[in-house]
Amino acid sequence: MRRATAEPGQELRLAKAHPLRSTARWKVSPGSYSLALQVNGRRFPAVAFTVLDS
Repeated sequence: MRRATAEPGQELRLAKAHPLRSTARWKVSPGSYSLALQVNGRRFPAVAFTVLDS
């Protein structure tokens, strides 16, 4: 875990290797994906990430 404080407008980069296991009907496949968050109705820009083959 990491604890950090960011000032408004300051970029804060977070990264962590995390093994994913499927708990649904779909399979996690290696490749490029993107994720966009929405918090309290405020949308944040999408961020790209890559799932690596184990």
